[in-house]
Amino acid sequence: MSTGQRALALLLAAICCSPASAALETCQKAAESTQAWLVLMIAVPAFVNLVSVVLIVLTIVHVRRLKRVTEAISSSTHWLTRTAVRVGIGPSAKKALLEYASKKPNLAKLVQHFTQIDPAKDAKSRTSQKQEQLESGKSAWNEREGSIVDDGDAVDREFYRRFAVDRKIVLTPSSADFLFHLERPQQGTLTGGELPILPVYGWRSVSGVMTDRYLAAGPSKDLVFHRGFKLGRDPVAIPPNCSLPIAVLLATPSSRHMASDQRELLEHLQNLCRAHYGNDEDAEAIENSLRTILDLLSHPETEQMRSTLMVAIMRKKKPQQNDMADLLAYAGRHINMEWDQAASVIEALRNHDCLQKTPSERLRQRLSDFLREKGRIRLIDVQRIAISSRKQWGSKK
Repeated sequence: MSTGQRALALLLAAICCSPASAALETCQKAAESTQAWLVLMIAVPAFVNLVSVVLIVLTIVHVRRLKRVTEAISSSTHWLTRTAVRVGIGPSAKKALLEYASKKPNLAKLVQHFTQIDPAKDAKSRTSQKQEQLESGKSAWNEREGSIVDDGDAVDREFYRRFAVDRKIVLTPSSADFLFHLERPQQGTLTGGELPILPVYGWRSVSGVMTDRYLAAGPSKDLVFHRGFKLGRDPVAIPPNCSLPIAVLLATPSSRHMASDQRELLEHLQNLCRAHYGNDEDAEAIENSLRTILDLLSHPETEQMRSTLMVAIMRKKKPQQNDMADLLAYAGRHINMEWDQAASVIEALRNHDCLQKTPSERLRQRLSDFLREKGRIRLIDVQRIAISSRKQWGSKK
């Protein structure tokens, strides 16, 4: 019989058999016994639960500490192993280390890797590897006739961020083989390993859609080669009776990396100016140059210019000065130049005494500032810089 049942039986017996005072005393005892039983019934499970929670918390803390200590021991073992191997240990110690590592799966590969490293060559391993990559890339590029490779950079996250976010790098007008690689990059590469960019000397901006298309693959390990430019160093013949803008045009060397329409316009316009302002005016050469330039003028703004040139061809006469000025202004706005071309123009003008022989650093600084501000150099920009330089520093002509 349980305690509750026994208390209930005593209560009933006291009520039935005892007098009133005895029955009341018996009821009080039974109530006290029942209350003690209820308190005990609630306190014991609560105490058991509290002890269980404390044990669980202590177990978790102990396991975490044990795990942290194990990781510290493991990292210390790795560090000691790496340090011992890199400073150079003897054959017997290396053999003992390998035997010890064979019993530890987490140390076997580490020890095997570092025991194969020569401590004398380890410091130069990364530099030599990068140099080999650059040399292999340069040799592949130098096989092409007329190609000059200045340097190569990996398309890492920083390079990709500057190109895609800051848009400080612009593509250059490229030849057909470069455009082929840009349009159809090899699988798994950024642009087929060939991305014609100039990080500083850029002059043609690219739309955001094309930039996103070129950079769709994101950062990669491809090398980006900054292409140099081989310029024609033929002697420049500048007639003595031409103005400074025409002298700038005649001193501009053509580059194989220019856009084809710009290169043809520059070359034929130079031929026209030499025949127009030269001592021996050749009517046939002027007519041939005018016909070629007429075919190149396809922009809507050149309708009036085309009409005047057609009249000059029909009359077999030279274009008038105003027509030549309009033609030169159009060419100056639409012919983009490279840094080396602009520097070559300034050098040729100084050599021909079209400009006073001032220090080249001042002229180069103006070109560099203009390029940094605008992002490109046009023929008309070089003409304006040359004119302002002559006004500021004087001329012998």
